[in-house]
Amino acid sequence: VVKVCVGVASSFLKFAFQGVVKVLMPVLALVLRRLVYTPDFWPSALGGTYHDRRNLKGEIVAGYRRASWVKGWDAGLLNFVRFRVTAGKSLYEMLQQAYTAGFAVQPAPS
Repeated sequence: VVKVCVGVASSFLKFAFQGVVKVLMPVLALVLRRLVYTPDFWPSALGGTYHDRRNLKGEIVAGYRRASWVKGWDAGLLNFVRFRVTAGKSLYEMLQQAYTAGFAVQPAPS
């Protein structure tokens, strides 16, 4: 029963998060654009992925920066995040999955 309650609460939170992101999409897109278009964003963001920052070449940074020139990249990224949170499932599907997972028959210990 506890597992079902946790699953139901998790489903509602995920659904609420998805709705909030959808409603705030224009504001979040503006914040994302302001962040990404700062001159030092890509070097500092990518620099953390390299053990030795000297290996981070200008061509690599330019390649990542180039992706942000595509029209609608910000909405695409936000929609990707929304999808990842719910795995593309509706609230009903998430609740159904929580119910099934909570009341699934556990194999008897041998």
